[in-house]
Amino acid sequence: MIHYHVEIITDQPHTLRVEMTFQAKSPNPTISIPAWTPGSYLIREFSRYFGEMSCINETNNAIVAKTAKGTWRAEKVKPDSSVTFRFTIYANEISPRNPHVDNSHAFFLGVNILPFVEGRKEENCKLTINSPKKWTTFCALEEKQGAFFAEDYDILADTAVEIGPHNFLEFSVLGVPHRAIFWGDRVVKIDKTSLVEDIIKIAETNATLFGNELPYKQYDFLFHITPTLRGGLEHLSGTTLLTPWSYFETEKGFNQMLTLITHEHFHVWNAKRIRPHVLGPFDYLNENYTRALWVVEGLTSYYDELLCVRSNLMTRKTYLDLLAESLTKLDAVRGRHVQSLAESSFDAWIRLYRPDENTVNRTVSYYLKGAIVCTMLDLKIRHISKGTSSLDDFLADLWREFQETGAGYQENSLFQRIVETTGVDVMSDLLEWIEGTDDPDYERFLATHGLTLTREEPSGIDFGAIINDLRVVSVDPNGPAAKADLNVGDRLVAINGREILKSDLAKQLAHLRAETPVTVHFFRRQEIFQTTIIPKNAGPGAYKIQIIENLSAEQEALLNAWLPENLERK
Repeated sequence: MIHYHVEIITDQPHTLRVEMTFQAKSPNPTISIPAWTPGSYLIREFSRYFGEMSCINETNNAIVAKTAKGTWRAEKVKPDSSVTFRFTIYANEISPRNPHVDNSHAFFLGVNILPFVEGRKEENCKLTINSPKKWTTFCALEEKQGAFFAEDYDILADTAVEIGPHNFLEFSVLGVPHRAIFWGDRVVKIDKTSLVEDIIKIAETNATLFGNELPYKQYDFLFHITPTLRGGLEHLSGTTLLTPWSYFETEKGFNQMLTLITHEHFHVWNAKRIRPHVLGPFDYLNENYTRALWVVEGLTSYYDELLCVRSNLMTRKTYLDLLAESLTKLDAVRGRHVQSLAESSFDAWIRLYRPDENTVNRTVSYYLKGAIVCTMLDLKIRHISKGTSSLDDFLADLWREFQETGAGYQENSLFQRIVETTGVDVMSDLLEWIEGTDDPDYERFLATHGLTLTREEPSGIDFGAIINDLRVVSVDPNGPAAKADLNVGDRLVAINGREILKSDLAKQLAHLRAETPVTVHFFRRQEIFQTTIIPKNAGPGAYKIQIIENLSAEQEALLNAWLPENLERK
């Protein structure tokens, strides 16, 4: 057994002290801290948090040699002797992926502060924690006599630990204990009882796709509430939900929170268990490449809003409005015609989490386009099969296989499995939408379910650039701004000889006309420049999805089966 002990250092800001003790099986054992966390596909270099490393052997002080960026070897250690590594962690980054400690709480993942012993990840792990008085430790691992136990390092690594004097609620879903834990809720009004009722509906609805059973013994919903930050990360037995204040204060925000909760809990099946074969067991020190994140994240993003409707937490109209909004967002992404969904998945390690001014021109999100492709794919399957099949069947098949084997699926079998489990030949569509860069025919697929797709009338002009706070942040390489040599980073100061103020930019642009030259003054590297831009008409307006007035019997049946009508949420 590998024993980890974590202590919160109250007299040093943002600091944890960690000890790991084990019996050496070979001379000079080596430990390594992962470079990334499962569920977030970017090398994050968790070793940057580590302070001075020391090692104590039962007979003498061992010498620690750092052999790589996150790897240390204990020298002068003999087999069958006890070894203790000691180090500190600096934790001051608020994120579902990174450790954070202050006078209000401590948060970490096993993967970002607890190293593994090389060659021994399969061994049992024990975790003990020393925290300030009146603080509670929340950890979904099995607990015995004040210690937490994991069957192996993979389970320990995929565990979130929250410690603090927090408000929390305990509840049961399908006979399994759950907790909702809140940090940062001091200045936000939250109806926690109502929220838990919603969570129960979400968890029960998610489970209906997978045999009405939950694949864990306990689950924690950990809410980290901040003014503006948002995001989430899934774990085998819990999720960390970074929720801005607006999630509790506006209807739109609350709908975003519901879909976030649904999304991360859905990953209990689709990601943590149903997964590409390369995503577990993990190589924690290097990239784990897959071309199937459109399934891991895109399919989950499709279901997160759909299952909110099935949970009776979101109306049909709200869902259709959100789908129309997603179509509008994707339409503005020029990179969708450059990068395929499979390529987007493979390149997650270098692109998705590192956006720059050219991202919109060269890449597409496997979350956004993946969800839309899965939506249209599901609509086609439901239509061709006359409502007897759907993507639910594909997921159920993947779940059955995991229950039988415990292994990840082979990516090159996905397309054929969709065809086989649904009975609908969508192979050519998948090749076009996943391996290619074509857009699905949204209007045709929506029409099968009695829905019309329209666009608002375009208005205004288009410079071919995105401007925030008067600064150019992105340029369409084929647009007017690029032709006028306006670059990312340029700061606009005048249009047609008139000074631009932030509050007046929209008004001044509204007076411009397409194909009429515009004189623009701007600063670049603190030098003043002038150029002439010939704007074009703005592109099509936002999408809008509506139900037709006279549904056929087939359309009505398909629509109701896919998107049940709900009462307005109170």
